[in-house]
Amino acid sequence: MSELPLEGLAQSREDAVQFHVIDAPETSGAALLDEAAKLGLPNLVETTRTELEIERGERTPSRPLLVRPPIPGRYTTRPGDRLSRRELMGAVDEWLAQTDGQTRFIVQGGNRYVSSYAAEVYDYTIPDIKVMSVEKAPLSAQLLTILTAEERQSPVGAEQLKEVIPSLPTEVATVAPSMSRAELLQVVANLNLRGPFNPVTSDERLQGELSDAVACIEEGIAIPNQAAISALMSGTLVADALRRDEPIYFLDDLFYRGRTLYSLAILITACGGDPMNMRLTTLSSDIKSAGLESPFHNVLRGGVLYPFENSIRTEQGYWQDVGTHYTFTDMGAYWEHLHSVVDPEQSWSKYSEWQAAMEEWSDQHLAESLSDLDMSLVGPLLWLSVYHRNFGLELDINRIVDQKGYRIGACVPFAQLIDRFISQEEPVEARRQFKDQIRSILSAIEVASTADPGGYHSLVSMYGENQRALDYQGLGFMTEQDMQHIMLNEGENKAGLLMAEVAQNIAMQAFDVERPFVVGVNGVDGSGKTMLSDELHRQLEAHGLPVTVVHIDDFTQPHSRRTASSDPIERYYNNTFDIDTLRKAVLAPLVARQLGSISLKHESPHDPSQVVEHSYSFTGSPSVVIVEGVFVFRPELADYFDTKIFVDIPLSEMRERAIERDVPRFGFGVLKKYLTRYIPAQTRYLETVRPFDIADIVIDNTDWHNPYIVERGATNVQQATA
Repeated sequence: MSELPLEGLAQSREDAVQFHVIDAPETSGAALLDEAAKLGLPNLVETTRTELEIERGERTPSRPLLVRPPIPGRYTTRPGDRLSRRELMGAVDEWLAQTDGQTRFIVQGGNRYVSSYAAEVYDYTIPDIKVMSVEKAPLSAQLLTILTAEERQSPVGAEQLKEVIPSLPTEVATVAPSMSRAELLQVVANLNLRGPFNPVTSDERLQGELSDAVACIEEGIAIPNQAAISALMSGTLVADALRRDEPIYFLDDLFYRGRTLYSLAILITACGGDPMNMRLTTLSSDIKSAGLESPFHNVLRGGVLYPFENSIRTEQGYWQDVGTHYTFTDMGAYWEHLHSVVDPEQSWSKYSEWQAAMEEWSDQHLAESLSDLDMSLVGPLLWLSVYHRNFGLELDINRIVDQKGYRIGACVPFAQLIDRFISQEEPVEARRQFKDQIRSILSAIEVASTADPGGYHSLVSMYGENQRALDYQGLGFMTEQDMQHIMLNEGENKAGLLMAEVAQNIAMQAFDVERPFVVGVNGVDGSGKTMLSDELHRQLEAHGLPVTVVHIDDFTQPHSRRTASSDPIERYYNNTFDIDTLRKAVLAPLVARQLGSISLKHESPHDPSQVVEHSYSFTGSPSVVIVEGVFVFRPELADYFDTKIFVDIPLSEMRERAIERDVPRFGFGVLKKYLTRYIPAQTRYLETVRPFDIADIVIDNTDWHNPYIVERGATNVQQATA
């Protein structure tokens, strides 16, 4: 493997560094099948054969947008050359030696041991910047993680405060002199900045997204309260380094798309300085990044698969470690195989019996001991345990907890669990608590299976006898969810076209009001509110409008209030969501032009012992606030919206989507909640509030691929409630 020295890094776009990718020989279909057979892992041969048939055009997939066999792969050739820990540390050594005496940072993502290794081997501490997802983490988190502990706790000088105080709420400004830099940054930078990236990127969009990120660095990006943020960052190590006319070095593990560059653009914009002094080095790049160019970037080890221990889940499958290399298991292809051999109706009957049997066993042996944990995890974890026992595999709790893709085959509950795992951008404590829950539940299942070997063996036998049917239904919800995301980014994006038209109308009005323009998006569970809100968000930002999205799911009542009534309809309609706080803390201040940031805390709806915090930041005119969720057009809230959008589907479709989306995740018991609580409560709402009559725009979203605006009086739910 060639070494690319840091000297002579490109100083202009004309000298851009070409990403180097290993020229690995193509692996033949016969070799892939032979490898799958030798591994002897469950369902792998059938899955591999289906991938190859689709790739060769020998099979037409029923969901062509979903099944795209990753050969040569999303990250590398398959099977991919694997960068060993020794080689990895050798690359880190190179970078440390070449940047000795310079200002430098390690971009700390899923490879914390890279920075800990550097601190162990070298007798100085290297500052760490954890570049978080710009769509999830508030800007304050990105700024704070690059500061030293001393910088975070230090007071702010009088001259700096003069720049900061105008951006502070009145109640904060009075005590600002006694606050630390970190506390003030959390006030003025408590907002999310959305990067110029789609959730799923096709190959041809990569260069465009990289160009977007480079443009953000070169031209700066719009940051609210920028003067205050710049004042608070002044005098810090990173700000001083950026403002000096000398290079500043960053090390990351992998280059893919441009998210890290975009996050660094935020720092450059906030701190000032010449962006051409930024030097980003990555240990590796992936195959999809071949041919991309960036004037800010260099690769040490090109085209080699780094052990993505915390990034093994992609849109349609996962990587698993088979010893000498990582191999990709395409769960979309596995579903296609099952689709050709399974009867959907009979399989649903078997799946219902399976979910009921697991729920009964869980209630009998686990409910009491795990009452303080997230019970929605019990079903997938029990299934995972049964899967291992059925196929004679060793269940490695530590590797499951750490999301490491060990030898497991095409395993439906493993794919479900990876989809559930808390993002690596979430706070460390939240991830630790989540992993502790996984460990506790798996340990409790192991103890219970020993105490009741007969009952547990019955579950193993039931799965073994009906494996294909149960796997088929268990994968159904994943393919539906992935399809919703993919359809927004590939082919004819009808949702995008529709919301572009809606966004244009809203944008014209938003520029004419002297406060944020407030949009409400309403519909029953599973109607597609969140998906269309996200698309509207993207289209409005294309008009240059700052957008904040508020979800009613972030406003839940305490457990004591949610369970106060014995009437299941009353519990969901009046006792689940904190309508009063949404009105007083968000909607009323917006209409009254009382802007700024708010932070709300409430019990987790899944675990009352945990506290969940949500933060929102609202800027002045022109800007847009989207409030989405069930019941948001109730009389207490309806008058606060400037435009009301109702997303319409038949109630029968709501039930079907619940089966596909929620039953595999939360167990068969959630369907009972739909039938006794969710659907009746929303029927009451539709009959009494009639949101389709007060909406300015009604969108029929019965067909995910073809949403359209309907005339008044022609909605699905209106006809159902007539």
